[in-house]
Amino acid sequence: MDGQSLIDKHKNKILNIIILIIAVIIAFKIYNSQLAKAEQLKKDIQTESNKNEVLNDLVGLEGRLENYKNQFTRKESREFMNKINTLAKQNGLTIVSIKPRTEELKNDYSRIAFDLTVNVRNYHDLGRFINNIENNADIYRLDSAEVVAGDDNKLSANLIISSIVYTE
Repeated sequence: MDGQSLIDKHKNKILNIIILIIAVIIAFKIYNSQLAKAEQLKKDIQTESNKNEVLNDLVGLEGRLENYKNQFTRKESREFMNKINTLAKQNGLTIVSIKPRTEELKNDYSRIAFDLTVNVRNYHDLGRFINNIENNADIYRLDSAEVVAGDDNKLSANLIISSIVYTE
């Protein structure tokens, strides 16, 4: 038997083997492309999951921001002075004078400040007053304090107290 007769005899088998090899190669390429798409989908799912986490965090932050905005709501000067007066009386201070300062307007907030002159018996009462001011729920801040010893072992203090309010 020579090579030509062997080829003629097994021509269908050889053709089937070649077709089978081509089919396996095509199937392998399709499998690899589908595998790559599946990996890309997994990455996309992870990216979207991360975006959802960030969005959930953002929603939480927006809630906290709204809460802070409510704490920084605009207060009338009268309310501010009444609150300071009440805290002064509770801590044994006598208000000599209280004068509003010029309101400082910023982009999203404004700062309202008052010059306050008080007489106080001792440093402890003054310290308690300042502590109550700075820990107040209405968010006041002591910007400046100048304490001078006065007559009769009493103290006189010049204070600048301010409040920050959110402006829309």
